[in-house]
Amino acid sequence: MGLKSSFAKGSKGYSLVEILMVITLISILSIGILGVLQNFYKEEKGRRTFLKNEMEVQMLLSTLKKLFSGIGFGAPLREGDTTSAICTNLPLLGYDKENQVFCYLSTAVRQERYSGCWWICGKDGTWKTRATNNFGVLCPDINTLTSNSRHNWFLYLYNDKSEYTQVSNPQCKNQADLVYYLGRDRYYNPYFFPDDFSVKLLSANNTITGCAIGTFQINLQIGRDVPQPLINCVADFRVRLVYKGMDTSALFRGGVPIKELSGMRFCMIVQVGTRRSSEEPLPNYTDCGDFTPPNPSLEEEWKHFRWRVIEFNVPLYNLML
Repeated sequence: MGLKSSFAKGSKGYSLVEILMVITLISILSIGILGVLQNFYKEEKGRRTFLKNEMEVQMLLSTLKKLFSGIGFGAPLREGDTTSAICTNLPLLGYDKENQVFCYLSTAVRQERYSGCWWICGKDGTWKTRATNNFGVLCPDINTLTSNSRHNWFLYLYNDKSEYTQVSNPQCKNQADLVYYLGRDRYYNPYFFPDDFSVKLLSANNTITGCAIGTFQINLQIGRDVPQPLINCVADFRVRLVYKGMDTSALFRGGVPIKELSGMRFCMIVQVGTRRSSEEPLPNYTDCGDFTPPNPSLEEEWKHFRWRVIEFNVPLYNLML
């Protein structure tokens, strides 16, 4: 007995209209599923970017703390030194709020082998040190550097660090005089203090996409070098002062005697992750004043981004008389 054919005479198949309806229905369902998958991928990508940026924020925090630990290192310090509200004059410590520029001096900022090294003139008329360079390596006997055929340059501080001169072969004249390493000759083109040892954090336009409208980039400039990007997508950064005997910070002002300060407070709000469809309230500082977007029209847009608040105190050990 043979099997009956499914296409036996008289049986009905699918009409063209029915087939087109099925194709249309499948297309509609596919578009919906594709949209869901695209939204899921977008949200997942945003979460991955968020985690990546969180790690970068931690790296930034570590970099800033290490960078700021050198504020005033090796710089001459006088009784009447004060803070500055401008940075064009290469001050010991300055913050230009209007132009978003923070600046200071440090002889330990150069990527030289012996950057961070210093020596003190002992009672016996010889230079002594127990210091380490920026990489944690013990500084050498200064005689091994001054006898080098390729000159090394030093900043010589005397009169209780109030006066200085730049020399290549420092002589230990008075007890407690100090010398700080500056760098090598660079083919008879040495670094000069203070021009090549000023550190500036400058605001600039973002150089990457994905940042919220109205945010900016912070560049790091060492001396007269070309500024280099430090962090993008910054909503705000500010510097405040911490006076001796005070637990909270105060507004940064020019003309404040350095000897009255115990430290400073660095504050920043930076974007983490990409724009999202959901909203969150904007963050605020705990001890840096109130934060609001520079333009009120940005507030609703910024609620679609995630932000990280960075606040930390920086002791000014190198600026204490």
